[in-house]
Amino acid sequence: MKHEPLRNRCLVPPWLRLKYLQRIPDAWVDLVYEFIGLVDQMFRDCPPAAGVLQAGHADGQLQLRLRCRPAPSVREQEVLHGIALRLCQLSRYQYGAEHALPSSPVWGYRPSAAPHNVANFDLDEYIEDRIDRALKPQEVTVFEWDSMAQLEKRASARDEAHARRVAQAMARLNETGATRPLAKPAGDWAGQLEQLQREAPNFAAVLQAMVRPHLAMCQLGIRHRLPPILLVGPPGVGKTKFAHALARLLGVPPPLVVSFAEETNAAALAGSSTFWSNSSPGKLFEHLAWGSQGRDPVANPLVVVDELDKRAGHTFDPLSALYSLLEVDTAKCFTDQSVPDITIDASHVRLIATANDIDALPEPLRSRLAIFTIEPPTEQQLAEIVRNIYRALVAGMNIAMQQDLPDEVVRQAVVLSPRVIKSRLETCIGHALLAGRTEVQGCDWALANLGLGAPQRARIGFINGAG
Repeated sequence: MKHEPLRNRCLVPPWLRLKYLQRIPDAWVDLVYEFIGLVDQMFRDCPPAAGVLQAGHADGQLQLRLRCRPAPSVREQEVLHGIALRLCQLSRYQYGAEHALPSSPVWGYRPSAAPHNVANFDLDEYIEDRIDRALKPQEVTVFEWDSMAQLEKRASARDEAHARRVAQAMARLNETGATRPLAKPAGDWAGQLEQLQREAPNFAAVLQAMVRPHLAMCQLGIRHRLPPILLVGPPGVGKTKFAHALARLLGVPPPLVVSFAEETNAAALAGSSTFWSNSSPGKLFEHLAWGSQGRDPVANPLVVVDELDKRAGHTFDPLSALYSLLEVDTAKCFTDQSVPDITIDASHVRLIATANDIDALPEPLRSRLAIFTIEPPTEQQLAEIVRNIYRALVAGMNIAMQQDLPDEVVRQAVVLSPRVIKSRLETCIGHALLAGRTEVQGCDWALANLGLGAPQRARIGFINGAG
């Protein structure tokens, strides 16, 4: 893609109004018009009705903010966001390295490091790469194999059943291809993450420390692997349910769940050996190859290794396959024992493990995991969970009700399970509406509990508002 010199790159399109918030150096004006040229190119076929580009500076760095009506699509926002960020980073070096970074973020992001090789930076190449990463689906090679003739030769040297399995697997892989797309989070992932944190407040550390930066990089088209995570806590705090909610947040199919309490060897992850007559591929191979539950396969699914501390047998330790998946280098050349002639790149797979007792895990395994201890919610968090259930009900019903509950209702609700809380609050809302009120009162809770007996205290670890 060839470009004319920056000063002659483009005129401002008629639908766009350029507004300078402060006077900026001439070199930065070039960057502003470079950005306008990209915007004009992106919307040439279907321009917005109106738009405003604001250009200004903060602490020696250019700032850009574009608003359009109607708003750009999620993919278009990703492109514009990424390029604006890079141009603003470059402006700091054109104006002078002595200036500090801005105190306020550029489109919500603060550059964390100086760009490398600024003097040799190719803006045109960067723009092409940003468009490719954000607008086009990213495909990565997950499966590699030799020619069919070589595969058949090696397979036939083993036994007829193995040769048949390889032929069947290869026939399907030839249809689906060797590549798989990298699933990306939804454009509103930040809002979804905040909602998940409200629903599962005892998982806030995991979401903020590990998940948020991972999603931010994925949104910008950066190939980043979520570090393997271990969630440690007593039964009932919602570790497994959190993993399912995380899959929705990541934009991937439902997670592949492997319970180590039921595994006596590594077959679930790595298939069973060709030594056995009934050898079959493992769940990971099938998940990457064919997908699950009607969803197409992706290169970066979520795998949940449940009850890691309760592995059922040690004769054929299931941890052997897990060790290979935890390290990027070994995950790149993962093999399924049933089809050992096919190399699997599992380095993009996200891994979440759960355990009740960390002391039962060997130190080499613990050293490969980011460990988070999940405590039961505090009384204050329990109360907020109840309020979130109520707010979700009001929003779902689209009714004009006050957004909070009386403290006496919250105190009585926290001892119940989320499913029961949801059911009784629905009834409370009905009683309030019948009485012509826009708020739930203690008498509504009493009516909702008529004839139900004394509640038993339940451990609330995670709720989703839907029961």
